[in-house]
Amino acid sequence: MFIPARRINIRPGCGRKAVGSMRIRIANALRQAGEAFGFECAETPEPFSYGERTIRFAAPVKVEGSYVYDGKAFSVSADVQAVLDAVCARCTKPFEEQISFSFTERFVKDAEEEDDESYAYAGDELELDKAVMDNLLLELPIASVCRADCKGLCPVCGADRNVTVCHCKETGAAEKGALYRALSDEE
Repeated sequence: MFIPARRINIRPGCGRKAVGSMRIRIANALRQAGEAFGFECAETPEPFSYGERTIRFAAPVKVEGSYVYDGKAFSVSADVQAVLDAVCARCTKPFEEQISFSFTERFVKDAEEEDDESYAYAGDELELDKAVMDNLLLELPIASVCRADCKGLCPVCGADRNVTVCHCKETGAAEKGALYRALSDEE
């Protein structure tokens, strides 16, 4: 969801002071409760581990949205576009995976009311890094696939079935079921 904004705060990296930080300045919004302010930023985060995956970015993460101060906290709504360096779970070839999503998060001053539903902020800046990355992780597929019709690797010889046709005989699901039944009958 994008809230139309009266003012747009556009700066590369959201006016970052440190590498890898997406920040928006909120001084004007603190003085004008109820006003919507827009922002755009782009930042290339450092690679990081998540489970058994390493998340690497092929391009800057683009964030565009708006924020409103309600007198107690900030509500930030944004649209995010990210391009990840990924490896196909079927054929093991590298590819660039496009991920787009929207989020709305609440930021509270100095964690006065912070809980699992909000992020803390201090001073006159909102640091968006954690909110953006948390929402990105929620959008990641369990397994990245280079394309929907990827045939993957042959489990017998390892040939890429997108490139070549192998003539290996696979044990089909029906054969596996018959083997299971045969083993079960022996017991």
